[in-house]
Amino acid sequence: MEKDIKEEKLSGNNEPKLPWPKLIPAAAVIAALVFSGIKAQGSDENAQTVQKTESNIMSASELEKYLSYEETGTDSAKSKKSTAKTASKKSTKKTAAKKSSGTRTVSESAGNNAGAAGQGSTQTPVANVPVNGYKDGTYEGSGTGFGGTIRVRVTVSGGRITAIDILDASGETPSYFAAAQGVISKMIEGNTPNVDAVSGATYSSNGIIQAVQNALSQAAADGSSGQVPPAPAAISTPTPTQTPAKKPKPTTKQDPDSSPKYLDGTYEASAKGYSGDVKVTVVIKNGVIQSVEQENTDTPEFFEKAWEVLKEQIEGTDSVEGIDTVSGATYSSRGILEAVKKALEKAINPEYGKEVTPTPTKKPMPEPTSTPKPTSTPMPTQIPTKKPVPTTEPDPDSPPKYLDGTYEASAKGFSGDVKVTVVIENGIIQSVEQENTDTPEFFEKAWEVLKEQIEGADSVENIDTVSGATYSSSGILEAVKKALEKAINPEYGKEVTPTPTKKPEPKPTATPKPTTIPVPTATPEPTATPVPTATPEPTEEPDNPDVTPDPEEPDVTPEPTQEPEPTPAGMYRDGIYEGSAFGYGGKTRLTITISGGQITEISQTNNDTPNFFEPAWATIYAQIMANQSADGIDTVNGATYSSQGIIGAAQKALSQAKN
Repeated sequence: MEKDIKEEKLSGNNEPKLPWPKLIPAAAVIAALVFSGIKAQGSDENAQTVQKTESNIMSASELEKYLSYEETGTDSAKSKKSTAKTASKKSTKKTAAKKSSGTRTVSESAGNNAGAAGQGSTQTPVANVPVNGYKDGTYEGSGTGFGGTIRVRVTVSGGRITAIDILDASGETPSYFAAAQGVISKMIEGNTPNVDAVSGATYSSNGIIQAVQNALSQAAADGSSGQVPPAPAAISTPTPTQTPAKKPKPTTKQDPDSSPKYLDGTYEASAKGYSGDVKVTVVIKNGVIQSVEQENTDTPEFFEKAWEVLKEQIEGTDSVEGIDTVSGATYSSRGILEAVKKALEKAINPEYGKEVTPTPTKKPMPEPTSTPKPTSTPMPTQIPTKKPVPTTEPDPDSPPKYLDGTYEASAKGFSGDVKVTVVIENGIIQSVEQENTDTPEFFEKAWEVLKEQIEGADSVENIDTVSGATYSSSGILEAVKKALEKAINPEYGKEVTPTPTKKPEPKPTATPKPTTIPVPTATPEPTATPVPTATPEPTEEPDNPDVTPDPEEPDVTPEPTQEPEPTPAGMYRDGIYEGSAFGYGGKTRLTITISGGQITEISQTNNDTPNFFEPAWATIYAQIMANQSADGIDTVNGATYSSQGIIGAAQKALSQAKN
């Protein structure tokens, strides 16, 4: 180095020449340190770092320029070659710094050809604003974001922008696009599409701004342009983003004979939100969403915005199909709606949509046209859906179908087992009790109806299932059927020679005492006559005073004639007669006493349902005694089956007593 300095002095050049090749490593170290600093910074700081880096690299260039010197001959050529290499390294480092910055930068050529590359522009677009505001309506437009086309829908009401909804931004990176949507509130607040882009999300925010401007180009009130005056002083807060219309609650009343769409209960489900999971707990009551709660690991600023709007719309509905996502929180909205939809799918009733045959109701019997007899105070109307008990009395000479006793059996219901305990007495189901592990809301509905129909019957073959609880009904009926099969009498159906039963002999009526035979009148003593004449013999007083007695007949005192047997006074033979028939809930047996050909007394025993039998008995007893017959007797309204049992038993007893 000393030699070089000496040569420079000798040459007469007072400007010192620095050793450029020896300083190149120092410049390389400086550039490497700058590059490392850029890589370590975050996305928002990266842009600033890039600018600083470019400045640092420029300083290195200046240093390089300062260190450069010209040499003559071969040394000069080496210097130029070395300078070119250094410049190349500098350019490479600048490019690397930009790539590692984390910001979405593009090359100048890419920026100039944004349309071809699918990327928007870093230059924020500006549009003319009508002086008289915008025409009310809904308009759609599109712009170019970072990843492609962005489509929006703009709502104008009262000449002002009231809502901006994103229709499509599928090409945008979610994290950047979420930040870019900050321009929406600015445009609504200022009632203008001319706002600044969001730093760090320039392409996406410019795409939204461009799409809104495109939509509003259709909404000019008079075609003139200018700046809209500021919002009135009364509007102190920004106009909120218009929320989707509240989904109306179901107004169609469900067919009571069809199964509900959803089972009441609490259901949980999860879905993916913007940056985490959304878990909802949905409570359903009477087929409608009663309440919805949530737990989430989503981005709070987006999730809370979506939840505040959607919770109110979801509660009270039976579907989320017509509910829109919240503008500015699309991904979080989708997560909430998808989770609720999954919960509703878990609540669907497997019986929903199945065709159910409605249970036929018993038609009321026509009232007789004859003048009704006076009746006592009317009793409760008989239940129309009650299965009628068989009215045909079993043959007393044949074995009963069922043996009296207690029998148990089980069957499968809707979601569990049904176990019944059946008590049989006199061949009739006296009572039925149950234990079950079935779904309560279905089983209880079925049991309430079927228990009443089964008790008092001798079969379940003609009992229909309860609408809306088909499987539970089938389980109950099947279990009772199995119990009845266990109770079948093995002798039932075999032909048996009937043993004649001695009919009760009627008690003889007291023979009336014979009337007193008239005593013959005393023969008058003959009176003395002056002329002796033959004294006529006294004649017996004839039975018939109109017949002249024969004087030649001997005087014989007639013997009293035999008393004729008395004839019956009425249409019946005296005696005690019995008859029985089935009423509403069991058998009725009557004992009728006939005396003097008249019905003098009727007594009864029964295992019928008291609240139907008693009003029927009070009325029909009075009619039979008054009419002296069981024919033509009217049934009691509200106790038809019990009335028929009493009348049938009376007719059977009186048929034995008829002359």
